Amino acid sequence: MKIVKIKSLVYKEFYMARKPMIIGMFNFLIFALMGILIETSFQSGNLALLSDAVKGDIKEMADLGIVLYPVIMVCFIVTFIAEASLKDEASAWKRFCHTTPASPVDFAIAKYAAFLITILAESLFSFLYAAFICHIIGVAFSALYAAYIWAMVLLTTLMAVLNHLGVLLFHTKDKAGLFMFGVLFGMILMLVFINMNAGNTEFTTKVIDNILIGLLPWMPVMTAMILVVGCVLSAMLLKRREA
Repeated sequence: MKIVKIKSLVYKEFYMARKPMIIGMFNFLIFALMGILIETSFQSGNLALLSDAVKGDIKEMADLGIVLYPVIMVCFIVTFIAEASLKDEASAWKRFCHTTPASPVDFAIAKYAAFLITILAESLFSFLYAAFICHIIGVAFSALYAAYIWAMVLLTTLMAVLNHLGVLLFHTKDKAGLFMFGVLFGMILMLVFINMNAGNTEFTTKVIDNILIGLLPWMPVMTAMILVVGCVLSAMLLKRREA
């Protein structure tokens, strides 16, 4: 494994995903602008004319959406790196992969290095944006906001890795998508089954918030574990070309 080969393959990952990544950032800007306009309306526009009781309930929900919706747009950018794997299924690229001196491990490391760079960038961007917008709307950047951001990072990382593994397994977009949603649905069913056996806790908003805050210290670790396991599995699947 040579660094120059990895750097070239990482560049290829971003080059192949450049258009959807630009669209993703454009979507973020739209949602961020809409959020700022809504907050401006609460302070000096039509929404400021509402009664305090009504405005309080609406603003509480609006503040959460203003912070989190643009973050969701940013966090989904990592999935565009995974979707670029579909372009690797082209015949010309496959012939290149079969003849290039880069090993399957090199390809796997490059893919997950691109994942890691994207995740670090979108995480930093999300926290900076959330802190900025919290200052604008006059609320504290609490552990709850951090928990929601990391939950989105964790979920989109899992989706990206599963989608990439699905492409390596089935070589088509539809089957890869079914594989990803099948695994996610299975995980949800498992959590529901565990909850039923553990006392059938009702998942109210407060309960979910407390769970996310409790998991906050572990979410970066879980994200890293997903990347490591995904990289190992991807390298094993890519080695099939040598069989």
